[in-house]
Amino acid sequence: MVIAASLALIAVATLMFFGWGAAFLKLLRLEPANWPLTVALGMAAVVFLGGILNLTRLAYPVALAIVAVIGIVLAFRARISLERPPLIIGLLIAIIVIFTIATRLPPSIYNFHDDYQKYFAYPVRMVETGTVFGSPLSAMGLQTLGAQAFLDGFVVAFFPIVYINGVDAVFGLFLCLILATQFTTDRFMRVVCVASVVLINPQYVNISTLYCGSAMIMAMAAVEDSAALGLLYAALIAMKPIYAVFVAIHLLTIAAGGIRSAVRTGLAAAIFLSPWVLVHAPNYLAALRILDGEAQQQQEAVSSSEDSLQLFSNRYKGGVDTYLQVINAQTVALMNERNNVDILRRRMDASVLLIKALGGGWTISELPKEATLR
Repeated sequence: MVIAASLALIAVATLMFFGWGAAFLKLLRLEPANWPLTVALGMAAVVFLGGILNLTRLAYPVALAIVAVIGIVLAFRARISLERPPLIIGLLIAIIVIFTIATRLPPSIYNFHDDYQKYFAYPVRMVETGTVFGSPLSAMGLQTLGAQAFLDGFVVAFFPIVYINGVDAVFGLFLCLILATQFTTDRFMRVVCVASVVLINPQYVNISTLYCGSAMIMAMAAVEDSAALGLLYAALIAMKPIYAVFVAIHLLTIAAGGIRSAVRTGLAAAIFLSPWVLVHAPNYLAALRILDGEAQQQQEAVSSSEDSLQLFSNRYKGGVDTYLQVINAQTVALMNERNNVDILRRRMDASVLLIKALGGGWTISELPKEATLR
């Protein structure tokens, strides 16, 4: 029963993402792509829509259902045409997907730290409040911008939460498998490409962005248009900012062929990523404001400890106090100096995170002087 229902939902999700992908290509007047790539672009487009819904605090189950229905309607209007893969490849994909459903949906164990504190909580909060935005003390906005939580929300909103890993572990895997068939026309090499997806280390006890992120990376290799690449870049970073490493490497290869193309791609990525950044902007700005207050207080503590050290040094020289008092004062002064440096580091980290999230950068000449940071 679970296998049949899962296969049906894979078909529904494929239609939804294909519809949005086809609409994106048509909107930007781009040439139609093969259906696996269109599905990947559709997932990235839905992630962009998720950023808008979370920014406007409208990411409730009703909105998710509307997104799904519109995507399916768009798919039928686009007249999806599926290229039938060779029998052996189709069987291989079916075996891998069915085996994954049978053994991992739902998993028998979860990561007590990441899953229960993060990956379960984020989509639940979103479908209840309309946004993933939350406490500045959570990892949301730093370790992830919320794209995977939005995709997981399609499961959480309508199905038991134990099936939350179905988005990445099942559909994400399926998307990787069908994308792998597009890298070559040789039948044997297609089998090799599909089989190589199995080498991706599955997170058996972690509901994480693994296969969905891998699918975005695979799609990047097959796309040349700047806007489409920017959409994929944005979705990948919104899923997990650490994937920006792959974006940077790919962008460098584009820059090697032409700076203008790289700039256009970067601007497109910044535009498509902006809704997710704006969702968490209050927390980014709050962190900078809080750290600025801490820095002022710590600087006062440093000045006070330096005065105390000078006082005890003079008293020791005058024979009033022992040298132990001087050592204690030196210890306090050193601790305050180290705390001051740590706050300075945290302020710089917060500034870097904000600028990275905004898609900006700097040159060395534009960095603030040390005196202005104190």
